[in-house]
Amino acid sequence: MRATALSESLPVGTSIDCPISILTLDGDVLAFNDQLSDLLKMKTPTGHWTMRCPKSSTQRVKQSFDDAIEFGISTITRPIISSDGKMHLIRPTKQLIDIGHSAFIFDSIDILAKNIDSVTPRTYSFPRSTSNPVPKLL
Repeated sequence: MRATALSESLPVGTSIDCPISILTLDGDVLAFNDQLSDLLKMKTPTGHWTMRCPKSSTQRVKQSFDDAIEFGISTITRPIISSDGKMHLIRPTKQLIDIGHSAFIFDSIDILAKNIDSVTPRTYSFPRSTSNPVPKLL
């Protein structure tokens, strides 16, 4: 909290061009900008982060919240699911922030790849046998 209290604000006129969100320490989404709204295909910030996280990544994301609370900052790489069912690969940096003497998590997000589930057939090879021919790609 001390590092958060000592940090400076963005200079006037500076814009943030990446997706961002503000969450409670428990993980409820309170606010996000237009870039994250477009990525997640959501108009209003609602729900908990687990709603957009594949089950295989929930423990890692939970640990990133714990690390941000304990150390003030945390960065991981993980998939996120938009409301239209598409999966994207992101690298969120969580920072512990102080708003009105209450602690929150500020998430600034780098989008590494969009719609990663559509490229899966190209990045993984399937086992082949002589009795089963190679599947044809559509």
